[in-house]
Amino acid sequence: MVNAGKVAVAIAVVGVAIGLVPLLFGFVGDTHALYGSEEAIDRYDNRFEDVPSEQRDQAEQREAAQQQQSLVRFVVGGAGATFSSSYWPGYLQLLAIVVSGLVGALVAVRVSGETSEVLLTAGGGALVGAFLFVFLSAFLAIQGWETVPEAARQSETVSEASLRYGALLINSIVIGVLGAVASVGSAFFTHQLGE
Repeated sequence: MVNAGKVAVAIAVVGVAIGLVPLLFGFVGDTHALYGSEEAIDRYDNRFEDVPSEQRDQAEQREAAQQQQSLVRFVVGGAGATFSSSYWPGYLQLLAIVVSGLVGALVAVRVSGETSEVLLTAGGGALVGAFLFVFLSAFLAIQGWETVPEAARQSETVSEASLRYGALLINSIVIGVLGAVASVGSAFFTHQLGE
C-alpha cells in the first residue's frame, strides 16, 4: 500500500499545480496568443490609448480581473449566481479522471505482483489522489479570484467568490470514485496485456 500513497501524492501534486494556474496568471500572466488580423491585434495592443490617463489604471485592473475570473471559471466550473443556472463540471474534474486513468496504466507497468494487488494499489491511490486533485485545485484556483478596487468595478466584474465546502467535498468524492474506476480499468487492461 506504500505505492498507493505515492500514486495519491503524484495525482494531488498535479491538482495543486493546476489550481495555482489562475493565481499565478493573476500576478504575472498576460494574454500570450492573439488571433485575428494585424489591425485587430494592433487595436487590442493599443486598447487603452484612448482612455484618459486617470481612468487607465482602473480599466487595466478591471480587464485583468475579468480575465482571471474567466480562467477560474474555466478551470473550476460550477454554477454561479451571476454565471449560470445549471451546474457544469469544469475542466479540472474531467482532467482528474484522465490523469487517474493514465496513472493506473503506469502503476500496472511499474508495480509487480498479483492482479488484485496492482488493482488495489491503482484504485486506492487514484481514489485519494483524484479527491485531493479536485479539492486542492478548486480551493487554490478560487484564491486567484481577484477583487477589484471599488472605483473600478463594473457589472461584469464580480468582486467576491466563495466555495461551498460541502458541495466541493461531495464533488471531490464523486470524482475520486470515478478516478478510481478509470485507474482500476486501465490498470487491469494494462496488466493483462503485460502478462
